[in-house]
Amino acid sequence: MHRSTTVLFTFSMLVIGLQFTGCSTATNATANHSFVKVQKTGEKAVTPLQAVKQVPPIYPPQAFFHSIQGVVKICFTVNRNGNVEDARVVHAAFQPKGDTNAEYYLKRAALDAMSQWKFFPRKINGKPVSSRICQKLRFIIGPPPRRA
Repeated sequence: MHRSTTVLFTFSMLVIGLQFTGCSTATNATANHSFVKVQKTGEKAVTPLQAVKQVPPIYPPQAFFHSIQGVVKICFTVNRNGNVEDARVVHAAFQPKGDTNAEYYLKRAALDAMSQWKFFPRKINGKPVSSRICQKLRFIIGPPPRRA
């Protein structure tokens, strides 16, 4: 029996769907990049945060073997250089429940991947500023992808 896994990321207007087989990382990621608009709030010009590098998590073999799926919500700071700092799991929900080791590995995989993400930092009046944001990473085991 051959299973495929899907990891879905959503980041504001950026949506990425990653498909991979087994327990390896994704090899064919596609991104829908959107145009970044400069917003004016009062007399300040604000450029929003934009993800420029998103590293997919590796589906842990322990979780994959036990068919554990779920979502991990991570909050982190994007510093003025666009690097991720102080990433922490603030919520996690998995099905089926009960295998705490596999759940730990899913959380760890999400944190490891998130720490490698890179951003164009938020700017106010042209100067980069740190931002605190949250991101959900979904771990889904699904049927093998259809071949055309």
